[in-house]
Amino acid sequence: APTQFAQMGGNEIDLIIGKGEFVVEDDIMPDNIFVEVQNPSTLEVHKLRVIGVNDMMAGPNAGLVTTSQATLNTVSGLPVLPTSYRFQVAPENVENVHELARTLEKQFKENGMNTEVMADEVKDYARINEMFMNLMMAFMGLGLIVGIAALGVIAARSVVERRQQIGMLRAIGFQQGMIQFSFLLESSFVALLGIGLGVGLGAITAYLFMDDAGIEGMKAVLPWTQITMIMVLAYVASLITTFVPAYRAARIYPAEALRYE
Repeated sequence: APTQFAQMGGNEIDLIIGKGEFVVEDDIMPDNIFVEVQNPSTLEVHKLRVIGVNDMMAGPNAGLVTTSQATLNTVSGLPVLPTSYRFQVAPENVENVHELARTLEKQFKENGMNTEVMADEVKDYARINEMFMNLMMAFMGLGLIVGIAALGVIAARSVVERRQQIGMLRAIGFQQGMIQFSFLLESSFVALLGIGLGVGLGAITAYLFMDDAGIEGMKAVLPWTQITMIMVLAYVASLITTFVPAYRAARIYPAEALRYE
């Protein structure tokens, strides 16, 4: 059965002022919330009481004033013909919803009827959101690669700047493996600290964002499997970039390192 919605907007009716105060987090809508609408042609003002506010996730109706057909006719002064309808498909016909939509367009072709399936609109919106999230992940991945490369550069500079210190360690008996392990241990500490801070702050931000959104039935679900894989890959990549400088540091001869300036 079709459901008719009357919406105020555009050039037909002007919203003048809202009276009363409330916040979205209120559980009950106060009785003293009114809006005044004016017909631009007759300048007649009508006072309407607000009985509810659409959620920001309400889709096409978000930000629009929705009222009954009778109220819209009264405010405009003339009968306003509806321009959009919503049809609820019977459960047994859900799979044939696209065929039903095409049938409606054929039946009302002379009226210029254009049908849209709300499920497709939701999927399109989700697809756009997914593309945006993938773009953000690509930027974050690029930042991760740059950070890992920077860790390798820092390790290479550390070998050059601490050449004499490495020579002293070798002179007092440190083996090559011990020198290499110390550089890898230092890089591991920096990498694990960065990974831990990034994951921790990201998880806290996600939970706080969902709590502040206040959308009923929606909760933050973190893909811990993917996060763990990224953490392991980032740590292994940081060790690989540090291995070459650590290997070079371990192969420095003590006499050569001590006379290095």
